[in-house]
Order: sequence, then structure tokens, then C-alpha cells
Amino acid sequence: MPARARKVARYWQRPKSRDKAILRTLTLLIPRSYNPNAEGVRKPVELSKLVCTFREIRQLSSGYDLLRPDGWYRDRNTGKGVRDRHFRFDIDMLVTPSVKKRLRAWRGILELRLEQQSIYMKLSSRVTWL
Repeated sequence: MPARARKVARYWQRPKSRDKAILRTLTLLIPRSYNPNAEGVRKPVELSKLVCTFREIRQLSSGYDLLRPDGWYRDRNTGKGVRDRHFRFDIDMLVTPSVKKRLRAWRGILELRLEQQSIYMKLSSRVTWL
């Protein structure tokens, strides 16, 4: 194999930089009400908390899709099924390891702010814009 061909072959075999941004879609579910209390009552999340969260979402990307689906989950403590109304955001964003780290930290902040057992946050595999 000629020397130039070996250099090109080695270039393609090199691992890519870990800090290279990858286009991915973040799916985020923001609850419209708190987890049920001991009596099973769910109070709505205050508008000020939702506004603060929506502002943070706008800072993540230049745009997003917003849906208002109804869902369901099983409560960890009681084992009972709970109907769940939430806002679903699909946000296309460039993701690096540092962005992933910030998203994990933000998820913890959202769990505290919205008083949730967990916040559903999922990154898709690679996305290609057409």
C-alpha cells in the first residue's frame, strides 16, 4: 500500500474527538401537576415555575416542538397507576459531553423545582437534517 493511502486509512480509523458536537433530539416531559399527595390529589404546577422552565428550554435551542399529551406511570412508592398530563418538548440540539453533563444537572434542578420523583429526559441517537 502506498504511504499516502496508509495515512488516509489511519486517519479514518482514528477515534473522533470526544468534544465534537452531534445533532440529537432531546425529548423532555414537563408535568402539569405535582405528584399525588397522601390522599391521591394532584395540585397543578404554579405558572411561575412553568414560565421559568420554558425560558430555560428556549435557551437550549433555536426552536422546539411542543405537544400536550396524556400519559400514565406507576408510582414508585404505592405501585398504583397514575394518569399524567404533561408538556412534551422535542428539541433538536448539538450535544457534546459537556452539554450532556449540564442536562443531567438541569434534570435534578427540574425534579426539585417541580417536586417530581423523576423527570423524563431522553436523547435520541444521531439526527440528520434533510
